[in-house]
Amino acid sequence: MGVNAKLLRRSPLFAELSAADLNAVADRAHLRWFDRGETLFRQGDEISFFYVVFDGAVKLSRVTGTGKTMVVDFRGPGQVVGGRAIVGQRRHTDDAVALEDVLVASVPLEPAVVFLASRASAVMSLARYLASRLDVRESMVEALSNKRVHQRLADALLELSASLGVVADGVTVINARITQSELAEWIGATRETTSTLLNGLRRAGFINIVSRRIHISDPLAIEAYASVEELPDDLSELSAASHQEPALVRSS
Repeated sequence: MGVNAKLLRRSPLFAELSAADLNAVADRAHLRWFDRGETLFRQGDEISFFYVVFDGAVKLSRVTGTGKTMVVDFRGPGQVVGGRAIVGQRRHTDDAVALEDVLVASVPLEPAVVFLASRASAVMSLARYLASRLDVRESMVEALSNKRVHQRLADALLELSASLGVVADGVTVINARITQSELAEWIGATRETTSTLLNGLRRAGFINIVSRRIHISDPLAIEAYASVEELPDDLSELSAASHQEPALVRSS
C-alpha cells in the first residue's frame, strides 16, 4: 500500500515532481512507525530503504575512529533520512534513532533510484536538498573551529527551531526531547558548559525548557546571542538591542 502523495510533496526532495511522477513514487513507498528510542538503521548497515519524515524527530550519530560517539544532525518533518543512498552510497554512515515517535514514508532504494534518475526535475531537487544538508553540516564543522561555545549553541537552537520548531502562542517549541548531552555532542562542548549556557538563556527569558523540550520565546535575542564574541554580564542587553534595531545578521 502506498502513501499519500500530498505528504511526500512537503519534502524538498519531491517538491518539483509532476503529479504523475509524485504518485508513482508514493505508490512505491509505505508508511512506517518507529517508537521513541527505536533504531531506524545502524552505522554500517546495507541500505535498502530511505525515509521521508512526516512526523516526529530523528537523531543521527556516528562512532568515530577513536570510539567516540558524535551527534551529527537532527531531522524533522519534510526531511530525508538515508537519502545519500540515491546517489550511490550503499551503507549507512550514521546511526538513526527516533527521538520521538516517528512516522515516515519508507521508500525502497533500488526502484527509487531507477525511477528518479530518469527525471531531471527529481535529480535537481535531490541535488539541492543534499547540498542544503551539506551546508548545514559544513557550517557546524566550521563553527567548531571558528566560533565560541555560546555562538555554537545559539546556531544549534536556531537550526533546531527551523527544522523541528512548532509555533504556539508566539513561542517556538523545538518538538523533540533532546538531552543536554546530545546537544553538547552536536555543538562540540561539554555537558556542563552546555547546561550552564542554557540556564543563562533561561534566566534571561530567551528560552524555557518544559519536559525536556526547548521553548524559544525570543528568537531575535538568540540571534543577537549568536553574533557577539563576548557575552555581556546582563543578557537582557542583547534582548533590548535586538528589539530596538534590525535583527543582527548571523555569520555563516
